[in-house]
Amino acid sequence: MRCAFAGILALGLSATLACAPPASQPLQGHIELVLENLEREPCAGWSSHLEAHVERIFEFLGVPVPPDFRVPVYVEDDVPCNSYACYRYDTKAVYVPDLDIGNRRPTGVLRHELAHAVIDRAWGVSVPFLQEGLAEAMARTAAWPVLSEPTLPVGDMLDATGLALDYQAAARFVRFLIDTRGRAAFEQLFRATQERSQEAIRASIEAVYGEDFDSLESEFLASGPACQYQLDLCDEESAERLGTSWFEALAASCLDPDFYGSDGADDPLLATRRTLQLDEGGSYRLRLEGELNVSPGGIPRFPQVALVRCGGCDQQFTRLFQPGEHELELEAGLYALEILPADTSVLTVAIDRVDAGESPP
Repeated sequence: MRCAFAGILALGLSATLACAPPASQPLQGHIELVLENLEREPCAGWSSHLEAHVERIFEFLGVPVPPDFRVPVYVEDDVPCNSYACYRYDTKAVYVPDLDIGNRRPTGVLRHELAHAVIDRAWGVSVPFLQEGLAEAMARTAAWPVLSEPTLPVGDMLDATGLALDYQAAARFVRFLIDTRGRAAFEQLFRATQERSQEAIRASIEAVYGEDFDSLESEFLASGPACQYQLDLCDEESAERLGTSWFEALAASCLDPDFYGSDGADDPLLATRRTLQLDEGGSYRLRLEGELNVSPGGIPRFPQVALVRCGGCDQQFTRLFQPGEHELELEAGLYALEILPADTSVLTVAIDRVDAGESPP
């Protein structure tokens, strides 16, 4: 049985019952969800979160959103893919076996595959290194790291695909090319590179940039920390100002349109985000309070908050926090919080400036 959802998803009913939006709800948006695997249901904020991400990618690529752009997302047990999930260029559709997977950020795989759909419509098709690198550059799929990640050489993987291709390493190199040589030149490289071989890709790079690959890679490795973009998190227009304190209490629920991700019988994977503008740097204290969840296998899961510094690669960092109080030294600037409950429960997040009394009025 397949259930299709278009535009704003009809949640609050089970996916089995909500096979069509209410008659009063017109079909809208760019994503159509077709559920065959009903083990997980999308959270109420799933559609709006992914629709916004699609629009940001089009904007980043410099292409207006086509009014007829529409991507089916098939959730089915036997996906026609060579990997866990895929976007297929022949059917113009995304295929995933499940709405979420535990070692990824909520909706992370879907953000990546929908990026492929946008890139295909905006710029067309290229070699896997550039396709996967660009898709992953625009939003991190993997779970947040506990330790900082090194900048890696990418020359050996230019012609790679599948497990031989490190998506995040490719993503960081793609961002380096765009940041240092411009989007227009990278678009030219992307469109011009069609043959997946070391010789062809290196020749294409030299033709577009007037520099050989080894020189570019040496500059990339020597240029300091590399990173990805943060299109799904760092929305300056929605940022709240953080003066001396910021506090929010959340009743985490997949039925709340503030949360994206999905819910299963025993394993909710949901998140919400906030963007904060710090006017002044200084000492801060982050406090997270929330309930842990024990899985059926007896494994405890704690709520977490990822504090993400927005900006260039010389500014970015991510710190992951579990319940408790945590002392921070923060510079002025834009930050994002991705709040990851362990279960459908109440949790609170607070950030207070510790040295506020020493600041001028």
